[in-house]
Amino acid sequence: MTTSTSRPARRPRDRKAQILSAALECFHRSGYHATSMEEIAAGVGITAGGLYRHFRGKQELLSRVMLDGLDVLAGAMAEVEGLDDLLRATARFALDHRTLPLLLERRDTEPQQGPPLPGAQPPHQARPCDGRSDPCAAARSRRR
Repeated sequence: MTTSTSRPARRPRDRKAQILSAALECFHRSGYHATSMEEIAAGVGITAGGLYRHFRGKQELLSRVMLDGLDVLAGAMAEVEGLDDLLRATARFALDHRTLPLLLERRDTEPQQGPPLPGAQPPHQARPCDGRSDPCAAARSRRR
């Protein structure tokens, strides 16, 4: 009779990076509040409890995802000399890190603080052009 001595599986050295990548993808796809720790863990192939060995919680994950992305952007901008370099570096960052700028733009990373202000428009909603709220439209109508 032979017995096999199985060693416990070792964690990959880049486990934190894997978790941050999965968190970014989940936050981008579902939004911060709709993303669960279980969903992030499933993206890495571990349990939600395993995430807590690396991060205190979902808020820390969001903070790290954002700060790491901003560090990469700052590094790219540090080498910029002139407007052409700035435009190239910005475009390269946006293409290489597509989900981060979109995550920055998402409006559901923080809960709403009470009801919206009267007359407030949701982000990205087109406002009607009545000439009063659009100075360009008002100028065009004066030229006619």
